[in-house]
Amino acid sequence: MKKTLFCALTALTVLASAFCQELTPPSITPIPIDEFKDLIHHGVMKFPESTPPYPRWTEADVLEIADNILTFQNPDGGWGKIGRSSIFKNFPGHEKASCQDLLIKLAPEEKELMKAYLLKVQPVKFDSIKTEGSTKPSEKISKPRSVLDNRMTYSHVRYLIKVYNQTKEEKYLESAARGLHWILSVELPCGGWSGCDVYGLCINDDVTSGVLSFLQDMLYESEYEVLLNATDPLTGKPFEEAVIKAHDRAIAVLLKTQVKVKGRKTVWAHNYDPDTLKPIAARPFEPAALTALESVPVVETLLREKNLTPEIKACIKAAVEFLCSDKIYTTGWIEKRPVEQFEEGGRWYNYEKIFHPGNKKAPGPNDQKLLIRYISIKDFKPLYGDWTGKVYEDFNQLPRERRNGYGFLSTYKEDEFLQLKEKAGSL
Repeated sequence: MKKTLFCALTALTVLASAFCQELTPPSITPIPIDEFKDLIHHGVMKFPESTPPYPRWTEADVLEIADNILTFQNPDGGWGKIGRSSIFKNFPGHEKASCQDLLIKLAPEEKELMKAYLLKVQPVKFDSIKTEGSTKPSEKISKPRSVLDNRMTYSHVRYLIKVYNQTKEEKYLESAARGLHWILSVELPCGGWSGCDVYGLCINDDVTSGVLSFLQDMLYESEYEVLLNATDPLTGKPFEEAVIKAHDRAIAVLLKTQVKVKGRKTVWAHNYDPDTLKPIAARPFEPAALTALESVPVVETLLREKNLTPEIKACIKAAVEFLCSDKIYTTGWIEKRPVEQFEEGGRWYNYEKIFHPGNKKAPGPNDQKLLIRYISIKDFKPLYGDWTGKVYEDFNQLPRERRNGYGFLSTYKEDEFLQLKEKAGSL
């Protein structure tokens, strides 16, 4: 009797254990959110010390972050910059929040309100910001509409595929497929993609190079095969052919738009007229100019190509030669002079940036190399713009809001340029 009872209890224990294992969700490996760093920064920078007052998820909360991504997706398949002036103003405690903060914790009812709000968002048409006979910005794409700025949309799709590969839940693959469809649908006729500040081929914010790198992932990396081999839910056609064509056109337009100065290839401008492929201005403080900062990811993306043609190799070598010259940096140091905390341009600061110029040939003890974001195509001088469209060659002449609020000067990463030089030298 005791033996029979023992066997029965053992069997029940095994069955209970198996039942619990079925109910327990598989463990999820945390997915790095480094790619969302710029996006999340823009979502929280309006708070003092960029610290939101509301609870947030962490990198380990993969499914919660993925659920936010699903919640914030637009009907056309992309993702937009939903900010505090929109639906968030109705959420107590989240009035100043933004969907760019993918770590925000939303209540179920807030998510439902968000989804209902997004159903009204119209599909984006980038050429709606093109004025008659000009590519100067007339009206910006409204924030809820889908964009690629701040490394948006393609980063969301990447994340969703990583989640799908761990969970095998179709909702993540379906959302990623809608996102890819939108990316392919807004490709410019010339190749490449537009940002939301001006209608044109955009190099800023890694718009074109970021999408191209994502397409390379799909073509080269096995973890993205599930999406590459999927069928576009809106056209019914396989993605692979469309991805290959968009990839090839992006490569071609990057080769065409490498700026020549006095017959020599340099790097890329931050934006181009999509018809003439000539450099153009974007926002008032972004004059038509070369951009060393945003040209680095272009070179890195070209270096990933499986078929490095002679033309691509020549393009890379010329760009790296320019990037390793002294034309792309200035010498000195940035002082963040402490001041009483203030709000300006929708952001909080407790400092004022002051640039102390140095000497390239004989740098002082505090001097460092600072990467110049915008460089004159004419004479390679640094260019700094303000909201009125006025351009300065002296950083300290800028209004305080632009000195503090925009990255005209940034850290010069010497190791990064030396690595590019080594890679280019081996081609």
